[in-house]
Amino acid sequence: MTPLHLSMREFQARPLRAALTLGSVVIGVAAIVSVAMTTSASKEAQRMLSKAVSGNAALEVHTEGDGLTTMDVLDKIGEIPGVGALSPSLRKNSVLILPNDKKAKVQLIGVDPELDAPFRGFSISKGRELDDSDEVLMDESFARSLNIELNAKVTFLTISGRNEATVVGLTKPSGTSAVSQGSLIIVPLSTAQTWFRNRDRINSIQIAVNSDSKLPEIQSLIQKSLPEGLSVRPPSMSSRSADEMMVGMQQGLAMATLFSLIIAVFIIYNTFQMNVSERRRQLGVLRALGTTRNELVQMILREGAIVGVAGILAGWVAGILGAYFLSAAMEQALGVELPKFNISWWSLAASAACGLIIMLLGAYIPAKRAGDLSPNEAMKVVSASEFDAPPRALAYAGLTIAFISFSILFACVLGYLPILLSNTSAIIGLLGCLMTLPALLDPITKLLLAVFGRNLGVIGMMSRRQLLRHRGRTALTIGVLFMATCTGLAMANTILDNIRDIRSWYEKAIIGDFFIRAAMPDFGAGQSADMPEDIPQKLESIEGIKRFDSLRFVNVRSGEAKFTLVVREYDDESQIYFDLTQGDNGKLVNQLRNGSIVISSVLSQRTGFKIGQSFPIETNSGTVDFPIVGICNDYISGGLSAYMDRANAQKHLGVEGANVYVIQAREGKSQVVESELRKLCDSTELVLQSYRELVLFIHSITNGVVASLWAVLALGSLIAAFGLINTLAMSIQEQTREIGMLRVVAMTRGQVRWMILTQALFMALIAMLPGIPAGLLISYLVNLCTQPITGHAIQFTWRPEIAFGVFVSGFIIVALAALLPAERAVRLRLSEALKYE
Repeated sequence: MTPLHLSMREFQARPLRAALTLGSVVIGVAAIVSVAMTTSASKEAQRMLSKAVSGNAALEVHTEGDGLTTMDVLDKIGEIPGVGALSPSLRKNSVLILPNDKKAKVQLIGVDPELDAPFRGFSISKGRELDDSDEVLMDESFARSLNIELNAKVTFLTISGRNEATVVGLTKPSGTSAVSQGSLIIVPLSTAQTWFRNRDRINSIQIAVNSDSKLPEIQSLIQKSLPEGLSVRPPSMSSRSADEMMVGMQQGLAMATLFSLIIAVFIIYNTFQMNVSERRRQLGVLRALGTTRNELVQMILREGAIVGVAGILAGWVAGILGAYFLSAAMEQALGVELPKFNISWWSLAASAACGLIIMLLGAYIPAKRAGDLSPNEAMKVVSASEFDAPPRALAYAGLTIAFISFSILFACVLGYLPILLSNTSAIIGLLGCLMTLPALLDPITKLLLAVFGRNLGVIGMMSRRQLLRHRGRTALTIGVLFMATCTGLAMANTILDNIRDIRSWYEKAIIGDFFIRAAMPDFGAGQSADMPEDIPQKLESIEGIKRFDSLRFVNVRSGEAKFTLVVREYDDESQIYFDLTQGDNGKLVNQLRNGSIVISSVLSQRTGFKIGQSFPIETNSGTVDFPIVGICNDYISGGLSAYMDRANAQKHLGVEGANVYVIQAREGKSQVVESELRKLCDSTELVLQSYRELVLFIHSITNGVVASLWAVLALGSLIAAFGLINTLAMSIQEQTREIGMLRVVAMTRGQVRWMILTQALFMALIAMLPGIPAGLLISYLVNLCTQPITGHAIQFTWRPEIAFGVFVSGFIIVALAALLPAERAVRLRLSEALKYE
């Protein structure tokens, strides 16, 4: 019989174990493929979305904030040598009101059809070009998703109220791999100017150039010709928040991929270790018949390669399917339709390489151990070498790795190294600590025996002996339990700390009884649709309203930094508007009225500006410096935000209108006010939300995060339980004859069961006693690591109930995981056990 036949017979004899090993490779390969393909499609979506709007434009002129400019600018730009076609436009956010009373956020782009034609990144698939004033072009797939047909009447909510138009054309992106332009609605420029009360005004100009090689020179000449408040840059529709969200999701997916690979290596190593141990006699016979050490190693690695190749092929299929699901999530996050991605050969090759590497990493040590066995040793159930002390080099290497990793972690906390290294360095540092565990097993188990020995007696001594019998396997299982305890507690504590920070923010910063808006603001991009201009007059007529003020979200720039400026009337000196980390709430209202601003801690951290300094903002009249009088904790627009009084925003940035109205009712008048506000919103197609409804909405988001947390913890517990079952199953197999002898000399079934459970509980104590404080330390360090990102460290909170719950639940999981091996030991037949060698 050839070695290949032996390997195939081994797979057939243990199909579940082979399937588990195969599944480990599939998980790792699928994660790499799906993440790589989704990331590639997302980047292509951003590029193609920019092209869908900007088309063939080489440059684009923008106004700052809500600023507008006149058509006269076109003449100045057109006189510059090298400038080709020009297309002015007015871009505004709006709400599309559907017949079924549902709403969709859209962006209306007013253009001159003749001037815009050379720049278009789309073509008309059905219908015709814009001709009359109240006509629109709509993306074909977007219209289909809303059941809107050609020539249908549609209604838009703008600052001038409800405006009706006819869909005269359906468009599709140009090119075979273009992304849908989605919720971009094309209207005649004059129509957009009328709807938004901006007659003869524009806020964007697309520019074509005659020579790409002279683009920097042409851009410089255009910038010099522009009046204050206008800037020219290469066109880009990829918003800052969308980019940051995509990066965050990619980092999260990459971290999940890393964990998948680590888990895969562990499972593969554990299953191959069991496989080699169970086949010890078979391998000894092969060695006695002349099989060399290298041939045995090659046979085990060949088995790994067979499973690896099968896992890679299955992983490719699973990864491609996973990419579709991830793309759907990314589409929802970015608000665009992703292009149909092509299969990336480099991602398939990279995943195949990783699949083989993790398989060979997991199989190599067991294979090497099998090759090192002499025929005499292989005939024994346990070789004598397995009772030897572990090599000191492993412990020294672990200490070195831990020292270097935690040094990197502290450097990240202090800001000397990129914060992205913090999570990886923490994980590697913990793994380094675990490398010292085999050398510490002897003294630790002696200590446990000294503490519990009086109650356990001989059972405790036998349990300790069995744990030391396979130091490597015992240390690996304890390591998994330790990692599950440590990371589970750290993750739970950190996420709860972040949720507390979010709730502290909205309790201080979102003050009002009711909120009226055209649509839910996009807090990620800092954008929302304009409200009709007659809403303030209607609110003033409602009896019972104590006061109301408006919010306006404006995208502005400070140098290369883009952020969201929140504009509001600050007229109540007794009200606290911010969750301040620096500044004096008692003085802020007067300071804001006098031209100062409050910036978020994230913006402060990114730009380096501190309280007391002047913050430069590009405005319609050039760059203006605003004194910083406060730094606050904020979650709007990813934390990249600043706050300014409306009078100053109107003066410097031309801010008009409102996105949200915040209403406070007089005492005892809440129900009356709510009833009147609902009538107003029903008649104007606006959205009414009470403070309670807003809080419930935020809670629903945070509760979803908590639910995801428990799902991750459950997965970690399942992996740890599987490792424990594997270890105890091997322990029972090696103790078969010993258990049979003990049963003969009157050991009861209950005592056998208790001996197996004692081994499990010893491992749980060794893992969890240091795992609890380590988890709390990691949580504290992770909170500190938020400083370079958010500008303020998330406050660490000691929660004894969480630590106690993790400890108790860990013991319950360990006990449940040990029940199956314990029952297997109890049910051993004495006649078969005594014959076992």
